[in-house]
This record gives sequence, C-alpha cells and structure tokens, in this order.
Amino acid sequence: MKLWALAACALMLGAAASQAPTGNQPADKGAQAKGADAKGGPPAPAPAPATVQEVVQAPATKPRAEGDGEKANGPNWAERGTFWTGVVQAVVGMLGLIGLFFTVLYARAAWKAAEKSAKAADDTLKATLQSEERQLRAYIFVDETVEHDFEVGKRPRVYVKFMNRGATPATDVIFRNKVELYPVDVAEEHLVPPELDDISSSPIAQGTGGAGDVTMIREMTQPLMDAYLKGEAMLVLTGVIEYTDIFGKRHESGYRMRKLITRSKGDLSVAPKGNYYT
Repeated sequence: MKLWALAACALMLGAAASQAPTGNQPADKGAQAKGADAKGGPPAPAPAPATVQEVVQAPATKPRAEGDGEKANGPNWAERGTFWTGVVQAVVGMLGLIGLFFTVLYARAAWKAAEKSAKAADDTLKATLQSEERQLRAYIFVDETVEHDFEVGKRPRVYVKFMNRGATPATDVIFRNKVELYPVDVAEEHLVPPELDDISSSPIAQGTGGAGDVTMIREMTQPLMDAYLKGEAMLVLTGVIEYTDIFGKRHESGYRMRKLITRSKGDLSVAPKGNYYT
C-alpha cells in the first residue's frame, strides 16, 4: 500500500511540473511574490479591480487621420452636397435679380403707356369739351350795314345791325366802332377802333341782336368828296364787338367795311383785313 501511494504522489508531482509556466513569468501571484522575495526586491503591486464604468465604457477609438474616411468609406457626399447647394442658391439668386430687372422694365413701360394713355384721354376730353363749347357758345357778328348821308355838308353815317348766331346768350357786350374817310393807302394803325364806345347792359339772346348808327365825326367837305370821286379816298367802317359766353370766356368779333367808288358801285363791302372772331 505504501508503495502504491508513493507512486501516485510522484505522478501528481510530474503533472504539476509539466503545467507550470515557462520563462521568467511566475505561475501565479504567489510565485511572483516568492520570485520577488527570492531576488530581494519589493513585490509587484497587484492590479486594481476594474470598476463598473470601466467595464461598460466603450474602448477609446483611435483618432482618424485626414483622408482616412474617404479611403475607407468613399467620397464625403455631405460636404459635396453643401457645395452644390450653395451653387444652386447663387444661381437662383441671380435669376431672381434678372427677373426683378425685367419686372422693373415692364413696370416702367407700363407706367409710360398708362401716362400716354391718360394724356390722350385728357386731350380727347379737352377736345370734346371745346367742341361742345363751340357748339353751345354765343357768336355775335355784323349782319347788315347801310350807308346814309354821304353828301357834302353832312356827316356820313352807317347803320350797323348785329346778330347773336350762337346757341346761348351773350353778356357784357361792348361795341367799339367808328366811321371815317381815309386815303386809299392809309396805314393799318390808323384803322383801330376807339377804346370804348357803347356798352349793352342786357344780355343778347341767341337769334336776337340789335342795331345802331355809327356817325363820322366831321362833315363831308367838297375836297373830301372830290378825293373820294377820284378814287383817292375811301369811307371805312371799323369796329369790335366784345362779349362773354355762358362758359365765362371773353370773345371778340372784329369787322371792317369800306366804301370805294371803284368797287361795288360805291356800296360798303367787306375789307380784306380787320375781320375776325375769337
């Protein structure tokens, strides 16, 4: 029995020796301590037990060098997308500015067209109003003239009849006229009627008028009659009728008649100048 026990112990010791660590590493903490004691140095400190935070904390990652991601994962599409987004926004902004420019041009052209149209409409309205005024206003003209007392020793006179041929009455009517014997070549400035002769206080209605005599200031003498009979002098009736229409506008009708021995058998006729109306 003792022999068998000794053999078993020997086998166990051999197996333990075959499982022991090789080299300088101790087999366990106790061996490390014994080794350190055997060498004469202090024993190595035992490692601290890991905490819960260290257990659950993810292992630290190695910082990636520039270009590693592109090599590992391909191009950086996020950065490229940001670049092209900026390009698109710039293009859209330029298109917006161009659109605004053309919008301003169109608005300016439209404003010019509207202004031109408004001016044309205003001119049309003014023309229409003027046309209506011309149709409705008063018009006073000399309707008839008859010469009397054209004899030596008398003061020649001319019967003048006037008429309102307009559609409405005329007010504040003023007559300025005169009759005189002038040389045939008389200057135009001598044929101006006097400043004031007669004023009509009552309106002259449409289709009505009045009449009166215009008398020469001096008597007809023989020398004056001889000059007329020789065609060297002429009898001239000149005048102006001023009046106001229903629109409050002032108008004039100028007239000039002359008596020449060489024309119309000596009757009064319309002179080539001095006849007008406003």
